[in-house]
Amino acid sequence: MEQDIEGCERTELSLSGFRSMQTIFDRLVKKTPISAMVRAAMENILSPNFIDGIFRSTANIQSERQLLFSTIVEVMCLVVCKIKPSVHAAFLHLEEFIDVSAKSVYNKINKVEPEVSRQLVCQSSARVKEVIVELDVLNESPIPGYKVRIIDGNHHPASHHRLGVLRDVAAAPLPGLSLVVYDPVHGVVLDCLPCEDGHKQERALIPEIFNEIEPGTVWIADRNFCTCAFMFELELHKAFFVVRRHSLTCVEIKGPPIACGRVATGTVSEQPVEVTDVNGHRRSYRMITLVLDKPTRDGDLQIQILTNLPESVSALVITVSYRSRWKIENVNLELMKHFASEQTSLGNPPATLFAFCVSIIAFNLVQLVHASLRAAHGEEATADKISNYYLAHALQDGWESTHLIDETFWIEKYSSLTPKQLAAELILIAKNVRLSQFRKSKRGPKKPPTPRTRFRDTPHVSTYKLLNNLVDSEEIKS
Repeated sequence: MEQDIEGCERTELSLSGFRSMQTIFDRLVKKTPISAMVRAAMENILSPNFIDGIFRSTANIQSERQLLFSTIVEVMCLVVCKIKPSVHAAFLHLEEFIDVSAKSVYNKINKVEPEVSRQLVCQSSARVKEVIVELDVLNESPIPGYKVRIIDGNHHPASHHRLGVLRDVAAAPLPGLSLVVYDPVHGVVLDCLPCEDGHKQERALIPEIFNEIEPGTVWIADRNFCTCAFMFELELHKAFFVVRRHSLTCVEIKGPPIACGRVATGTVSEQPVEVTDVNGHRRSYRMITLVLDKPTRDGDLQIQILTNLPESVSALVITVSYRSRWKIENVNLELMKHFASEQTSLGNPPATLFAFCVSIIAFNLVQLVHASLRAAHGEEATADKISNYYLAHALQDGWESTHLIDETFWIEKYSSLTPKQLAAELILIAKNVRLSQFRKSKRGPKKPPTPRTRFRDTPHVSTYKLLNNLVDSEEIKS
């Protein structure tokens, strides 16, 4: 009987604590809904068991021992989300939960195998996609009726000369490159293929993605991917491509150009061509030519696009779809602007690539926030109107507030939810967001810079005097 009474008392205390946490949570949702949404998504999609499972099934060299891989991911998340300025600062923030030294944390980060980083992106993005599907806010496909993948390479900038082997090196040390695959319909990065050799070309990594090609998928890429190996392999997998022609890619014209009409940037025509590889294998494709109204920044007056899409897909649709390739350029820009994706202080290539992959995961979570806002507030109120700049700052400002709630509360509330249940929870939280706080700032057209002709021969001038017309060029010279 006494044991039953003690058990009931413990249960009441536990329920009381949960109600107290629920009260704090309700206040948090109203005050900082963005950080609450990201924290909820992380507890479900990036649960420690899920992350450690990826490590155990993928890693060949490293082992866990005293330091779990999920802890390393948590440390790096704080860094790439700009919540903490460095790995060491993130370690100090979590030091009470980590049983090893800062040196051990750095050693672990410096040796994360590229395949582990890649699987972290692939498997987490698959879970994000499931939730976005349940939110029912998918984007339109650039080519109606087809799955589309946009692929591009990202060469990481030179790192600091912190490694012993780099101290006396005058050249810029390159930590590697990554191939990134973007899904424009779901709005997330699906895959990231990291490579430690900064001198490798993007096309050298192409064979690594052949196992990921799905039949019927259209791959959009720039001219660096215009190789017979890439195009022929896609055709073998019964997939399609829309690739800008490289100047070194030889084509044999098989018919006159046929005018197809106009798009926003110029006039379009197409003609049949044949492409031959080094082994003499020939393939017949369509070559679409866009004659530009204005030259590109490289001075090109026309763009030629090779594709194996059927005639049922018009040349105008294909041309417009190629322009959607810039979405992946925007992804790289967003990663650099709003996340610390380029960790130049981490000289070891595996560490740099790991940080970049974690920043992609953070980007996907912010895309999930975008999808939740669309589901909660409607497409008209949110379409291309929400700023990632403000979302990222809201996450950084409110992240510490999420730690006012006990860890077990987050785990119990979100870790075991299905994608459909998580989508419903995110919509509830998203309804507390005031969209006016996250609107993009519209600006007018750019004006040409004013020529700087005044005071060329002087080292400096007083802004105060200029504003009050107290100075002229003769006074400055004297």
